[in-house]
Amino acid sequence: EDEVFFKYIQLIINSSNSALSLINNLTQWAKSQTRELIVNLEIISLNSLITKTIPIINPNAINKDINIEVNLSKHDLIKADESLLGTILRNLLTNAIKFTHSNGKIIVSSNPNGGFLEISITDTGIGIEPQNLKKVFKIDSKFTKLGTNDEKGTGLGLILCKEFVEMQGGKIWVTSEVGVGSTFTFTLPLAVSNP
Repeated sequence: EDEVFFKYIQLIINSSNSALSLINNLTQWAKSQTRELIVNLEIISLNSLITKTIPIINPNAINKDINIEVNLSKHDLIKADESLLGTILRNLLTNAIKFTHSNGKIIVSSNPNGGFLEISITDTGIGIEPQNLKKVFKIDSKFTKLGTNDEKGTGLGLILCKEFVEMQGGKIWVTSEVGVGSTFTFTLPLAVSNP
């Protein structure tokens, strides 16, 4: 009985998280499409924002016994909009958890490159088939996939990530190998040049 009860509780939690994610993504996407979204670039610390973001998504990781490792560069001051960057990080981390099996690992890392900071989220998940790699950031492709615990996606999260990264002067891309995992990397301008 306890096992059945726990299973239904988990289904309710997953459905609630999926619905909340969809509402948040739709709201922000609608604002961006109607030009109501104001980009407020300021100097922020990536390390500080990651420290605030991980506890928000960590319950999902704990649920699947997924370990999140953080390996960030000491050069972490970037020109970014904190709200948009928070949305990008939450979407990418939530996806990494969704597509990683229990007892897997996610690594959040950063590396200065020229005048930009490259921020990567790497998982040990199921990976993306080569023919689908070009579809993940396109709204007209309707690319969605069930997670390892049958978690549903909306197909909007990565599209929003691309749009928000580009609004802040960066780029985003993905590399992936089926059965090994994926790495989503995006760039944002450094606040100061590397010493």
